[in-house]
Amino acid sequence: MGEPLLLHSLTFYADLIGRLASVSSLPDVVEIGSQAGEMSEHLAEAAAEREGYLHVIEPFPSQRLLDLSRRAPSVRVIEGRSPAALADFPPAGLYVLDGDHNYATARGELSAILDREGTHDSIVVMHDVGWPWGRRDMYYEPSALAPDDVHPHSFTRGVVLDGSLAAEGRGFRSEGHYAIALHEGGPRNGVLTAIEDVLAEHGDITLMTTPLVFGLAVLMRRSAAQFEAVQSIMAPYVDNPTLAIMERNRIVLFLETLELRDRQLRSRAGRWKARAASVRPVGSTNHWGGGARNTRG
Repeated sequence: MGEPLLLHSLTFYADLIGRLASVSSLPDVVEIGSQAGEMSEHLAEAAAEREGYLHVIEPFPSQRLLDLSRRAPSVRVIEGRSPAALADFPPAGLYVLDGDHNYATARGELSAILDREGTHDSIVVMHDVGWPWGRRDMYYEPSALAPDDVHPHSFTRGVVLDGSLAAEGRGFRSEGHYAIALHEGGPRNGVLTAIEDVLAEHGDITLMTTPLVFGLAVLMRRSAAQFEAVQSIMAPYVDNPTLAIMERNRIVLFLETLELRDRQLRSRAGRWKARAASVRPVGSTNHWGGGARNTRG
C-alpha cells in the first residue's frame, strides 16, 4: 500500500511540530484530541527525545493510542474532556490542540493554557483554523456543551465553499460522526474567531498561521525566550500566498472528489432501487410478464 492521503490529518505537520517541540522551553507535550493516535506517536517521540512526557486528553482513546501508552511509560492518557482535563497536567512546553473544533471549546482551552502560571514560554499549536472550522463550529457531542454555546446544527448536511450548507448527504460532512453549525461566521462561531477573541485579551501574543490542510496556527508570547526561534521556524509558512492558493485548489479538488463519489453512490442506489421495483413475488406473474395462467386444458 502507498502513503495515506493526508486530507484531514494533523500528521501532515508532524515534521514542523517536531521542530517546534525541539525548541520549547519545557520537555513535556500536551495533546488534545488524538483521533487514531498516529500524531500521538510523533509527539511521544518528540517528548522522549527531551526526556519529557506526552500527556494526551482524549475522551475515547483509540486502540493505537492505548497500545502506545502501554509500550511507552512516558505517554499518559487522560480519558476526559478539555479544557477541564488540562488541570491534570503540569505546564508543558508545547500544547497541540486538535479536539472539538468549536468556539466554546477552543476559547476554553486557550484560556486554560495562557492564564496558567508557568506557561509564559509555552508554544500553542492549533489545527483547523482555516476553512471550514475557522468560522464555523463543529460539535462531536453538542450535549456536552452549555446550550448557549451551541449554534443550530446538522449531523447529515455538509459544508461547501460558498459558506452555505449542502443538501443532505452532500459536501464535506461527517456521516453522522459530528454536527456542523448551520451558519458560517458571526460572533462566537469557529476556531479562528475564538483565537482572535482570546488574543484581544492578551496583547503580548503573536499569531502565526499557515493555510495548508485546513490551517494551522501557532501562538506564543513575544517576550518568551524561544520566540525568535519559533518565528524563524514558521517564517516560510506565514503570509505565503502560494500556499494559500495551493490550499484553495486542494479544497476545490477535494470537494469535487466527494461529489464524484456521491454521484456514484446515488447512481448505484438508483440502480438497486429500480432493480428491486422490477422484482415481483413468485407466482404473481409468469416468465413473460403477463398474468398467471391456468395451464389445465
